[in-house]
Amino acid sequence: MVGQEDPQGTGKMEHSRQMVFMPILEEDVYRFDYDGDARKYVFPSLSFVDTTARDSLLEVSMHKVPEYIPFCECLQGQQVVTIELPHGTSFYGTGEVSGSLERTGKRVFTWNTDAWGYGHSTTSLYQSHPWVLAILPNGQAYGVLADTTRRCEIDLRRDSTVKFSASEVYPLITFGPFPSPTLVLRSLSHAIGTVFMPPKWSLGYHQCRWSYETDARVLEVAKSFREKQLPCDVIWMDIDYMHGFRCFTFDPGLSGQPLSGPDIGGFAGNATPRLFARWMGIGTMLPFSRGHSEAQTTDHEPWVFGAECEKVCQLALRRRYRLLPHLYTLFYFAHTKGDLVASPLFFADCEDPNLRDIEDTFLLGQLLVSASTAREKISDSKETVLPKGVWRRFDFDDNHPDLPLLYLRGGSIIPIGPCIQHTGEAKPTDTVTLLVALDEQGNP
Repeated sequence: MVGQEDPQGTGKMEHSRQMVFMPILEEDVYRFDYDGDARKYVFPSLSFVDTTARDSLLEVSMHKVPEYIPFCECLQGQQVVTIELPHGTSFYGTGEVSGSLERTGKRVFTWNTDAWGYGHSTTSLYQSHPWVLAILPNGQAYGVLADTTRRCEIDLRRDSTVKFSASEVYPLITFGPFPSPTLVLRSLSHAIGTVFMPPKWSLGYHQCRWSYETDARVLEVAKSFREKQLPCDVIWMDIDYMHGFRCFTFDPGLSGQPLSGPDIGGFAGNATPRLFARWMGIGTMLPFSRGHSEAQTTDHEPWVFGAECEKVCQLALRRRYRLLPHLYTLFYFAHTKGDLVASPLFFADCEDPNLRDIEDTFLLGQLLVSASTAREKISDSKETVLPKGVWRRFDFDDNHPDLPLLYLRGGSIIPIGPCIQHTGEAKPTDTVTLLVALDEQGNP
């Protein structure tokens, strides 16, 4: 920051003041700055696809006033921005961090690290996004982006208050309030862009290990997937394919955000058979589905854990491949509109506060996926929290205590494909089944 104390370089400590604003991009999107003079000190945006959009006045909205106006002060070389929202607001986002889905009461630092073996309280993982999604008490949604690449503190510990702190001057961009979080994310995508449309093979199952050290071992693993009729599209070799671990080099024997998911079975340590099976059950329902483990651990292919685990994994993988037409459709919406592929349960009804901290259930469009059981209990023993309306349970004749429960929202239709071993087997002439869930009136 100029002068290390304030944007104008006077060296004086400034008291908290309302930030100045201007409408940008589209209706109900605003840029806030410390003051008018501070705008000339900010760095070009690395967040906006069109960098001029952040700096250009939207004249059609120039006479409107934002519903919420943040305050700003400069303290010890930091620009500290605070925005107060209605009591009872719930916070989400804050980038790639560990811990609970709801970020209310948390503090996060956007200082990404290679966070091997991270725990519940680790506040910086592999990506940094100074972004907060707020769900207001009335169910409306509101987005806040600190457009800075500097190390940034996101403090959500004060009731219904968002606070950003970072060095140098930076603008704050707000989106909304809008009627739903989906509309907030669509508006955000108009600023920062949408995800690429992934190739179909990337939505299949991936098997990875640090590392499969020889081509013979890779072929052995690939052959075992096919012989055991475990669907799979991709095998990764991790870093040992490189020469001296240098990127873009090769030894002689080897060589995305909505597209995301955890390392099935866990990267660090050894999974147990039931942990691996249940992890596979959920992991095959996420946008990116990959098993991965580090060096010095036991083998983590599905058949290693015994016949029962292998069977659960087979059922889970077949589910994913039958749902690929639905997943591919969701990625098309993510690419064209900025929608999420997998979203939290509260996206189904933002006015219901009981859904805001549910973490064992999520949505794939109109498809609801819920962890089937509490630990060591049978499938029907866990009560699933469902949003209002009709939700019809279904399966593929594959009901198992270690597989998640599936529900389809009444009035919805999703496409189901045939059971295949890899996406290369799919043909345009394949039969596509439409799964129909009737609503309260018996209509699709």
